[in-house]
Amino acid sequence: DEGPGYWSYTVGRGIRGILALARHRGLPVSAMVTPRLARSLDFLLAMRSQAGDGTAYLNVGDAHYAPKGMPSAVLLFFAAHLGRPDARAIWQERFGSAAGCPSDALSLLLYAPAPSLPPAAPQPLLRTFRGMQRVLWRSGFAVGDTLLMFSGGPWGTGHDHLDKHHIILEAFGERMLLDRGIADYSDPICAQMKTTWSHNTVTVEGRDQRFANRAPAASLEGVVEREEWAWLASEAARAASASTKAASR
Repeated sequence: DEGPGYWSYTVGRGIRGILALARHRGLPVSAMVTPRLARSLDFLLAMRSQAGDGTAYLNVGDAHYAPKGMPSAVLLFFAAHLGRPDARAIWQERFGSAAGCPSDALSLLLYAPAPSLPPAAPQPLLRTFRGMQRVLWRSGFAVGDTLLMFSGGPWGTGHDHLDKHHIILEAFGERMLLDRGIADYSDPICAQMKTTWSHNTVTVEGRDQRFANRAPAASLEGVVEREEWAWLASEAARAASASTKAASR
């Protein structure tokens, strides 16, 4: 639900268990990886920022803009055991120099000096992730190109913000419309950063949306792209009506 920050944190610890279990059971590491986990990298790579030097990743929910990108060991795990050339390409760009090469134990274990991986295929300019109902549009993949992210979908499990129909916009190498992320949970401003009005979306009569664990909130109706224009339709009446009913009570 939150992009690279929490995903990297979780997967970075999970792969340690996967490696140990695969060795214990005498199975290939890839046999221990669920299809959903294998596919999850697609979303993370699509969340790459195009502001600054282009190594950061966008954030949503209880996560920060990630200026350092994904950790070395996670990228090497996907490259070495799942055959992902795109993960290897990002690793090579981020860590491949002598000055940037990491020395943590897991990276040393997973590193292969001459991987026999094909070149990474280019990502499409329009990516739609229907499970979480997020859409990412790009004019290109270079720093300075335009990137628009639209966030819809159901509520998650508690780290969401009240931000259905929230958009992030980057252009000219700058973060134009951004997600502020989250403060330390003990900081009084933390609750304000979760509100609807703290995001790039609309409110109904100034009220917040209302979170309901795993409940439907926004429904992506359609995405159409043509050479000179693009169109997106999404319905968030459930999130808005919940906030109105709560306020009226």
